[in-house]
Amino acid sequence: MQQKGTAAAEKTRQHPHLKVAKPEPNPNKVGFMEANEKRMAAALTAVMAYIQTEEEALVLPPPERPQPRRFEQGNLWALAGRQGMMQMRNLMQMKTFNRLR
Repeated sequence: MQQKGTAAAEKTRQHPHLKVAKPEPNPNKVGFMEANEKRMAAALTAVMAYIQTEEEALVLPPPERPQPRRFEQGNLWALAGRQGMMQMRNLMQMKTFNRLR
């Protein structure tokens, strides 16, 4: 069937009395194509900028990390006092919540 369709199309092209009118360019389509090209250019620019920043990040040395703070041994009596207060508070909370059950 495809051969018949192509043969019929060739006959209409070669027929001397039949004129095939070419469609006029649609001005709306031209604007669409320009907008599409602008979008494509913007997308490509964004991708290229991303690739460039990734390449720059690979070339540059990693940023220096701050040294972790070491625990300086303070007053051991104060540390023991705070720990005792927290433990007593924890015991009181447990006692309070166990009575509510």
